[in-house]
Amino acid sequence: MSRSLVQESTGGKTQIAGTLSSIMVLLVIVAIGYLFEPLPQTVLAAIVMVNLKGMFKQFGDVVHFWRTSRIELAIWVVAFVASLFLGLDYGLLTAVAFAMITVIYRTQSPQYRILGQIPDTDIYCNVEEYEEVKEYPGIKIFQANTSLYFANSESYTSELKKKTGVDPCAILAAKRKARKRHAREIKAANKLKKQAVLKLVNSTNDVEANVKHEIANDELPVNGKFASADAGVQDTSPDEHEHFVEPKANIHTLILDFAPVNFVDSVGAKTLKSIIKEYKEVGVCVCIASCSGPVVNELTRLNFFDNTVTRELLFHSIHDAVLACQVRGRGAPQAD
Repeated sequence: MSRSLVQESTGGKTQIAGTLSSIMVLLVIVAIGYLFEPLPQTVLAAIVMVNLKGMFKQFGDVVHFWRTSRIELAIWVVAFVASLFLGLDYGLLTAVAFAMITVIYRTQSPQYRILGQIPDTDIYCNVEEYEEVKEYPGIKIFQANTSLYFANSESYTSELKKKTGVDPCAILAAKRKARKRHAREIKAANKLKKQAVLKLVNSTNDVEANVKHEIANDELPVNGKFASADAGVQDTSPDEHEHFVEPKANIHTLILDFAPVNFVDSVGAKTLKSIIKEYKEVGVCVCIASCSGPVVNELTRLNFFDNTVTRELLFHSIHDAVLACQVRGRGAPQAD
C-alpha cells in the first residue's frame, strides 16, 4: 500500500513507473542496503507511516459521504476493507464489482412521477412537488428517470399502473367475471321459467293455488316477471354489470415521457409493446414523447414497430403530444 501511494504521489500513471521503482529498490538492496542496517526499526516504520499519511487523511471522506451519499460511503468502506485484507488487486476488483451492483440497484429503484403543465407554458413538472401545475382531464403524463431494460421492466409496469390508477389486467378480468356471472344468472332464470311452465301445464285445478304459492316462494316468474329483489340484477344488461370496472379517472390518453431513457433492451421493448396493447384494450391510447434518436433506432432494430404499434405514437415533446390530443378533441386544461 505504501509503495502504491508513493508512486501516486510522484506522478506515476502506468506500469513503467512500477518498473522504475523496482529498479531503485534493487539498487538499494544490492548497493547501499548496508547503510540502513544500523537504523532502528522505528525509523523504518516512520518512513512507512509518512508514506501512508495520505491514506489516513482519506478517513475524513467518511463524514462527507455520510452527509451526501450513503451509497458512495458503502463503496468507500468496501474498497477500504477489501484492499486491507485482500490486497490492492483483489480489493480494487471487489470494489469495482460492488460499485456495479450499486448501479444496478439505483436503476431498479428510480423515481416515478406524474407530470402536469405550468399554465401558459410548455413546461411540465411533478404534480406532487409543484402546486401550480395542472393536469389535463383524461390525460396522464408518466415519467421515470431511468432507462427501460430487463432489471426494472417489471417495476416500471407496476408503478405505471399505480401512478395512473388504471390496471388493464384487473379491468379486463373484472369485465370477464361480470359477463360470466350475468350469463349464469340468465341461464338460471331461463331454467326456472321452463320449470314453472311445466308445473303450470301439468297441475290440476285442485292444486292451482298451491302451485301459485310455490311459484311465489321459489321466485318463479309471475305474469312474465320476477317478483324477487334480485330480478333487477338478473335482467340487467352486461354493460350495466361492467360499469363498476370502468377507469375511475376516465383516462383516455397516457403519455410516456422518454426524455430520461438512454437505452432500451429487448425485454424493455417487449414490456413497452405489452403496455401499449393492454391499455388499448381498455380504451386508453398510449403515446411516447421526447424519445431520443438512438432509442428510436434501438426500438426499430428490436422490431418494436409493426401494424399495431406505429411511429404515429412518437412525439417530439410532451407538449406536442398534449396538443395532438387536444386537436382530436379529447381534452382541455383544467380550470381553477
